[in-house]
Amino acid sequence: MQKPHKQLRAWQLAMEIAQTVYRTTHTFPADEIFGLTSQMRRCSISIASNIAEGAGRQTTKEFIQFLHIAQGSLSELDTQLELALKLGYIAQEPRQTIDSLLTEEDKIISFEKANTRQKNAAQKRIELLEAKLQTKNEVFSELMEEHVLLKKDLGER
Repeated sequence: MQKPHKQLRAWQLAMEIAQTVYRTTHTFPADEIFGLTSQMRRCSISIASNIAEGAGRQTTKEFIQFLHIAQGSLSELDTQLELALKLGYIAQEPRQTIDSLLTEEDKIISFEKANTRQKNAAQKRIELLEAKLQTKNEVFSELMEEHVLLKKDLGER
């Protein structure tokens, strides 16, 4: 099975974010194991999972949709990190470290979406030009056949 998502920088960074979140939430209070700890962990792995799922889809539109979902998960995680900071579960320094990862990831995903759209537009333009070329080739072939027939008719007279 090919795994195109593993080649994407967005997926690689998302995995780093998930690992960082898992390590960070390890120190959260035990009574948060089914609350904020669980929510942050699920959210962080959702980023990488959506990138992977989108990369495995058949269409550009689907891929971009999953990148949008991954960005939504980035925002969710940012909100959860802010709450963890306010509750005193994490200090400002680890929060800033994760925040810089989230900012970088958002930029990478935005670039990936724009790049994918651009490639898709170029591919559609190529397909359109190839279709026009095919039509022109067909018309040219018909004209050449007619030309040959007319020359043949003239030559027989």
